[in-house]
Formats: sequence, structure tokens, C-alpha cells
Amino acid sequence: TGVGLRSIIPGFLRTGRAEIVALSGRSRERALELAGGLQIGAIVEDYRQVCESDADLIVVASPTEYHLEHALAALSTGKNVYLEKPVAGDSLGARVLRDKVHSSSQLCIVGHQLRVNPYIDATRHRLSDGSIGRPYQLEIRQAGGGFRDRNRTWTWEFDAKSLGGVRYAMGSHMIDLALYLLGGDVSTVFSRMDAVHAFRTPEGGAERRTTASVFFMAALAMGECSSVVSATAAAHRPFQFEYVISGEDGDLVFADEQGFMIRGGDRVPLLDPQAESEYRERPGSSIFSRTFTELADGITNCLLGHAAPDPRWADLASAVPVMEVLDACLESARLARSVALLPSTVGGDLV
Repeated sequence: TGVGLRSIIPGFLRTGRAEIVALSGRSRERALELAGGLQIGAIVEDYRQVCESDADLIVVASPTEYHLEHALAALSTGKNVYLEKPVAGDSLGARVLRDKVHSSSQLCIVGHQLRVNPYIDATRHRLSDGSIGRPYQLEIRQAGGGFRDRNRTWTWEFDAKSLGGVRYAMGSHMIDLALYLLGGDVSTVFSRMDAVHAFRTPEGGAERRTTASVFFMAALAMGECSSVVSATAAAHRPFQFEYVISGEDGDLVFADEQGFMIRGGDRVPLLDPQAESEYRERPGSSIFSRTFTELADGITNCLLGHAAPDPRWADLASAVPVMEVLDACLESARLARSVALLPSTVGGDLV
């Protein structure tokens, strides 16, 4: 009843071809209150009732600590699944889920929607055709202010035991994007995390210690390229998401929801005017919400038999190395030093 009601259900309903047959939240009363005028067939108390429904697609968008349990239940039905990131609390859970997929015909799409963004498509094309030569640095930055108020209502997102924190919430997006754009293995990781406000005093409540990250950064060694990703949920500036890829012959830039390539002082848009206009007409207030509507369209077309599964979609196989890097980030932050990963058939193991 968080991201599901804010983004996922509206995204599917906007396609005009999807019906929400059932919704389950930890509190049926809260779900009824928050659902408002959304078109939802039934609101039930037990998530297993959603799994038992006649849905074509089961969406797992519960708090992170429940992802593994809920995803296992959804996958066991043999139905198609959309699983919000991070897929589990660690790489072991990700491997368990990867091995649970029944067959190649059962879809399990992981919520890394940036993969279908047209600017990301154009960036990958420019990288593959050698437009900027060999890339040697990638920087991804995100800033939001949702948690800057130390008196904000307390939620599981401030609690490490409940698998809250920006490392999971935004770090998973950024690590997946780095791997998707550059490919290859991550060999070493150095990470820092910060609660920003060590203690919080929710309205009408007692002071509580914040144990989950509100700021996260990671420096990754990826072959010949270095990547630095950072995210904060305590910014005092407007929402920001941007990336820069520096290459020997040029730079690729996405900032303020505009993408362009710079070579020799010339600035070339990544999208033609029509594609840019179509993107901006998508509903949403950020790159994440706008891009989710594209993903929802694609999934709906696929389930209706109008299109094949999109090869850009993230799956559980690609989620495993993302979780391995996030595990390494946690270990690095605890040890205050770099952590090495060994290449393996699944992406790497901590040493």
C-alpha cells in the first residue's frame, strides 16, 4: 500500500487494458483508506489470497523484509510475477528466487524500470557504437528530500532490521543501471552509508535511533571503468537524478530529464524531438514514474499476447549480481575498507 498504490497500480490502470483484481496490505483498513477511488476488485487481508486469484500477473510490492517470502509464494503458483527491487535481503535470497522460476515461459520481471527509458536506450547505443570511445568513468547521482525532516512519521524504512534504507531503495536501481550500461563484473567495492539524523522524533512519539541508511555511496571498479553512485533521501534541494559517462572521445550526460552527448565542444541531443516529446507526455513527476508507465505498457502488451517479452526487462538472473554488489557495499561500510568480489557464474562471491 506504499509504492503499489502510488505508482504501480496507477501505472497499469493508465494502460486502459489492465484490471486490478485484488490488493493485500498488512492493514486492510489502511488499504481501504489509501486505495481511495482506484479501481480495485477486492482488498484482502492475506497475501496468499492474491496468489490464489485469477490474476495474470502477481505484483510483489510489499516492504523489503517480505519480498523473499511473498515472491516465493507468487512464483510457486507458476503465474507471471512483477517483483519490486531489491528482490530479497541479500544475494542468497536472490539466488533462491532465481532457482524458483518454473520455466522459461514464466515471467518474473524485476522493478528496474530505467532499463526501458528511451534516454538509457540511446545511451547504450552510443556506448556500443563507439561514439565516445572507451568509457573510463560513470557517475550516477540521486537526491530526494523525503527523509530530511527528523520529525517525519517513523516507518520501517528507518529500521535496518526491517531492511529499510537507501542502500536497498535507491542503491539497487543504481547498481543495476551501472551493470546494464557497462556490462562486465565488479571487481572491488568501497562504500559509505550515513543515517544523516542519528535520532528521530516522530510526531507524538519518543526519540528513536535511525539504523538504516539515508545516504549511500559506492565506488565500483568495473574492468577499465570506475563507477561512483550516490543517493540521499535527506536533500534540501529539489529531486535530482543524473548520470555522466566520461569517455576518451566524448561524454554522455543525462541531467534535468534531458540527455545529450558532448564531443569536441558540440552538444548533440540523445533523442530526436518527437521521441523527446513522447517521453515528456508520459504521466509522472520523475524519471522513475514516467518510465514505469512505459514498463506497464510493455508488460500489458506481453500478457495480452501482442508482443514478446522485452529483452531489456530485468529478471532474477540479473538481480543476483546486483544483490552481490549490495552485499559487498554493506560489508565495505562496516569494515571501512574496500571489498573484493571474485568473478563466478553468478556474478561474484564475497571474499
